[in-house]
Amino acid sequence: MTVYKPWYITKMLSSSITSANVSNNKIVFKYMFGSNDVIDEKDYSGLTNDLINTITIDDKVNISSTYDTDGILTITSVFTNSNVTKEHKLNTIGIVAEYNGKEFLAAISSANTPYLMPVYSDNERVEYTIRAQLGVSNTSVVDLSLDPVSLVTNETVTKIKNETDRKINDNSTRVNKAQTSADNAQSRADDAWNRTDELFKKGVTKDDAYGYMKDLENKIDGKLYKQDTGWIKMNLVHPIVQADAGLWYRITNNILFVKGWITTKEDYNVGGSNEQINSETFNVKIDQGFTFVPNDGNGSPLVLVFSNDHLCFNWWQHIRAGYYRIDTSMPLE
Repeated sequence: MTVYKPWYITKMLSSSITSANVSNNKIVFKYMFGSNDVIDEKDYSGLTNDLINTITIDDKVNISSTYDTDGILTITSVFTNSNVTKEHKLNTIGIVAEYNGKEFLAAISSANTPYLMPVYSDNERVEYTIRAQLGVSNTSVVDLSLDPVSLVTNETVTKIKNETDRKINDNSTRVNKAQTSADNAQSRADDAWNRTDELFKKGVTKDDAYGYMKDLENKIDGKLYKQDTGWIKMNLVHPIVQADAGLWYRITNNILFVKGWITTKEDYNVGGSNEQINSETFNVKIDQGFTFVPNDGNGSPLVLVFSNDHLCFNWWQHIRAGYYRIDTSMPLE
């Protein structure tokens, strides 16, 4: 049975992730290669990008898919013998990535028992799928888009179908919430007309009734957002906490969406209150905290409050140094 050693993440990948954390540029995993050459595991730490040019590359295949599951990247490629004219072993398998337009050796694995790649013939057609799992510090700096010319596994097709079905269900839920908000707004408008009619019956002047009506309409319109704002960059207010952040919000169909990340560099205790905050942007009171989940799954989440196009630390809480993510939404009722 074919057996390979655990994947080794090179210093080149580690340094690219560190740089991408600051630059917001993406790392793209380009291809895997297979080689009959043998590389000793004890030599991994000294490897450089020169290996890409010096090793004998017997097989070279594009990356079929890259998935992030709780900070673990699963990188998949499918090796075939369609162009193989000489039988060889896959003693070494490497992954090549690209950052800022330059290719580099990202990870490598050597075989305990290598896969034997046969010569292609009508009676000998093979596919060998490699799934490398790499634990990285910040998966958000990795481009997860699919290569349109790569072989796709059934697993990938199923994953895409399930994700598409999930998004359809999520969108249906959001449409229902938006419809409910619109119905509520219509109910308020009907109430405004009824109150205006009552004022006429009581002998109030037309101008007074019209002014009352417009006042109610303005209150209703202040809470209803039918237009899509698109994603808008917002700031993190952190007078105490040293942190980096990439944060965006969007309003569509009366629903507020918030997504992004925060990296805190040290542990802090933050003091604040959980009183309602008036947002001039939405003309509504928002007292809901937005929860940022730790990327490594350890420790407590961050809780921040949205106000006037920014998020601020406004809860009594202990903040642990680390990387946090958010992707959530709430109706603006």
